[in-house]
Amino acid sequence: MKTVVCAIDFSRYTDAVLQAGAHIANAFGGKLILFHSVPFPAEPISEIDGGIRSRMGNRRATEARARIEERIRGALAPYEIVIGSGDPVEALAVISEERDADLIVAASHRLSGIQRLLLGTIVERTARSIPTPLWVERSQKGRSPETGFRRIVTGCSLDPSGEAVVRFALRMARKLRAELHLVHAAESPFNEEVIDPMNGPYTQVQDELQRRIRRRIKEAVEELDRRAGDVHTDVLPGVPGEVLTAYAARNQADLLVVGVRRAGVVKKTLIGSTTESLLRRSPCAVLTVPFIAGNPQARV
Repeated sequence: MKTVVCAIDFSRYTDAVLQAGAHIANAFGGKLILFHSVPFPAEPISEIDGGIRSRMGNRRATEARARIEERIRGALAPYEIVIGSGDPVEALAVISEERDADLIVAASHRLSGIQRLLLGTIVERTARSIPTPLWVERSQKGRSPETGFRRIVTGCSLDPSGEAVVRFALRMARKLRAELHLVHAAESPFNEEVIDPMNGPYTQVQDELQRRIRRRIKEAVEELDRRAGDVHTDVLPGVPGEVLTAYAARNQADLLVVGVRRAGVVKKTLIGSTTESLLRRSPCAVLTVPFIAGNPQARV
C-alpha cells in the first residue's frame, strides 16, 4: 500500500476523502497522489477559439491545484498533486495505472432517484471499470489518528475468488489496528455443498450449517494469515447486500469490505448488484476489492 490516490471533486466530502487517504497512507508508510480532473473545453471552432479554450483549461488547472494545496495543509503523509482533464473516471484510470496505485479513495454523494441516474454513477463506474481497490467515503467526517478505525466488516463467501477480499481485509485491519468481522450471508435455507438437508430437523440442520461454515472461514483465515489474531465470524440468513448493511449498522462499523467483479460495457450501465447496492446504502465507508472471473486482481 505504497501509493494512495485521492480523487478530489471539491464537494463537501473532500476533507473526509483527504483525511481518510492521509490516515491510510500514514498507516502503511505510503504516499498520497491528490488527483483532480478538470473538464475538457468545448470543441474549438477556430484556431483563435481553440487558444482561448486552452488558456481557460490551464487556468482551471492552476486554480484546482491552489485549492488542493489549501485543503491539504498539515497532511500526515507525503503527497503529490496531479491535475488531469476530461472524463473523471477515464482520467482516474490513467493516473492510477501510471502511478501503479494500490488504492483509490473517493466520495459517494448519497444521490438518489434521477440525481443518482444523472450524476451519481462516477463511483459505481470507477468500482466496475478500474482494477484497483476503491475506498468510498460516505461521510463528511474524516478520520484522524485519534479517532482511527475501530471495526471493519467484510463480506465472506465460500467461493475461492473471495480469498483476495479476506486477505486484503486482514491486512487493512492489522495496519489500521481495527477489529475484523467476517460475515457470510446464506441466501438459501440450506447449502448442500456444506451439509445434507436430510440429516435432521430444520433448526438443527441450520445450526450445524452455520457451525460448519464458521469453521471453514476460521480455517481459511488461519491459512491466509497466521498473525490474524482474534477474528469475529458470523453466518446470517438473507441476501448479502441486506445482511451486510444491517450488520455494519448494528455493529457501528467504520469500514465495509466487499469484492466486485468487473463488468462488460452493457452490464456497467445496469444497477442492482450487491456491490452497487452497498455503495448507495452502506452506513459507513466501503472498500471494494476487484477480481475478474474468479481471479483476484488486487495486490495483497
